[in-house]
Amino acid sequence: MLEHNTEICDFTLKVLRESDPNFEFKKGGYYVEAGAYHWQAGSNTYALEKMYGWKGVSLEIVPQYCDDFNQSRSNPCLPEDAAKFDYLNYFKKNNFPKQIDFLQIDVESNPGFDGRPESSHKDLNLHVLLALPLTTYRFSIIAIEHMDMLGQYNEELKRTQRYILESLGYSLVVRYPNEDFWVDPNVVDYQKYKKYFAWRTDCFNKDSEL
Repeated sequence: MLEHNTEICDFTLKVLRESDPNFEFKKGGYYVEAGAYHWQAGSNTYALEKMYGWKGVSLEIVPQYCDDFNQSRSNPCLPEDAAKFDYLNYFKKNNFPKQIDFLQIDVESNPGFDGRPESSHKDLNLHVLLALPLTTYRFSIIAIEHMDMLGQYNEELKRTQRYILESLGYSLVVRYPNEDFWVDPNVVDYQKYKKYFAWRTDCFNKDSEL
């Protein structure tokens, strides 16, 4: 898995700021992060929590990463399998809003990677997406990994992910070789996010614009 793309946080802040003139002063934003990895290095939610005071939950199946996260961050990281987690129950118990600001899905399917256990699913990111209560809760911005650059099987996974999100009314804004960025057009006006439309063929090119 590639290290988490820190541009995701930048993109999230840019789009939400464009859609809400008072965003820079907004407190109480919410995120859901499936696949936390390191608590700070390359983290897509660190700035949202520390700089903007967002609340949220992260899931990380590697115990050491989860322990380090909880020792260093205010928001919780749960040592759970993100593909089997009961999101609906957790959201209800913790009073998550029906419109959550940011969803990140980036879980590693390779057993043994950084001590990750064997998984029965090769397509964990898709299974995480299917585990979410997508008809009950919506997300203003979604970043989801597909890694279609690794082969035909991942290409099919990407198509399935896109079919699901398109059927739910989300708009695909940025295409990376390894992940997609989506917005909910019900809360983010088209005129505010259309300038971010991009098809990136080199996910390591940090000089190009989102």
